[in-house]
Amino acid sequence: MLTIYSSSNADSAIGYYLAELSRSRYYGAGLWLGKDAARLGLEGKAVEKKAFALLCKNKRPDTGEKLNPRNDVTRRPGTDFTWSCPKSVSLAAIVLNDKRIFEAFRESVREAMSYIEMEAHVRVRGGGLVDVEKTSSLLWSEHLHIETRPHDDGLTSPQLHVHCYVQNTSFSKAENRFKAAELFPVVRDANFYQNIFLSRLAEALKKLGYEIENKPFSFEIAGIGDENIKRFSKRTQEIEALSRRLGVFGNPAAVAKLGAISRNSKKAVLEGVDKEAEWKERFDCDELNLENPQRKQPAITASEAVNLAFENQFERRSVVGLR
Repeated sequence: MLTIYSSSNADSAIGYYLAELSRSRYYGAGLWLGKDAARLGLEGKAVEKKAFALLCKNKRPDTGEKLNPRNDVTRRPGTDFTWSCPKSVSLAAIVLNDKRIFEAFRESVREAMSYIEMEAHVRVRGGGLVDVEKTSSLLWSEHLHIETRPHDDGLTSPQLHVHCYVQNTSFSKAENRFKAAELFPVVRDANFYQNIFLSRLAEALKKLGYEIENKPFSFEIAGIGDENIKRFSKRTQEIEALSRRLGVFGNPAAVAKLGAISRNSKKAVLEGVDKEAEWKERFDCDELNLENPQRKQPAITASEAVNLAFENQFERRSVVGLR
């Protein structure tokens, strides 16, 4: 799944890096990615606080000079695109220790991010007019994490996810300088990019030998076990219970907002617990059936899926957006 969150100011962005992005690292430090990484001397380098902080403060990490023309206190420093695996995928990768999934997941995220990068724009001004330029270049840092925030009991659950923090900058060839990136079209079409990610990940898992079971809005690995998935979905259960108490259950927007504002601090984690041992103990291997999983719906071909999408989209409308 994909969630998108924009930082309100430089201090909050730097604090977010220290409290969230730089913690729980699995592949070591984060990496700088995107076409603009090379323009700023960051290509292939590990993410460090100094460079991250300079960018958030609208300064080039290579020279220390101003990055974008606009430099006021209301400037948005960046946006976090968080890509999360379906729960069964996290369990297969982390509890069942299939390391191949980590790379498949990361490559799926990177392909989805490449589509987002292609849609990057900046505003350009000339002759008293304001226009947009499609730059197709961005700069982001990639941070891979393997667990949730602490639940109400202080324990965490396996959750393979990547934070791609996109700095608010993109290189304008028309003006030969960096400018603030325009990401509204990307945020508007978030479901499109989410489904690119899910599609690529599902195909990669099939190549690794897993069978996929489609779900509304997502999928799971067939044979992991429904009860295992539920057992490791404590956060979902906590949000559902809270939304029922507050009378907003069934309102997706309200529930999503409730999930963001009610989550526990990472400092609330129960100390002295061997996380991986606790996860393995919580997992019921008797429910596991990867060799001959019982699929709950028939498979359909790609062309059948496309036809089904057309029928659904045009049932009550004569014109729909391409995405």
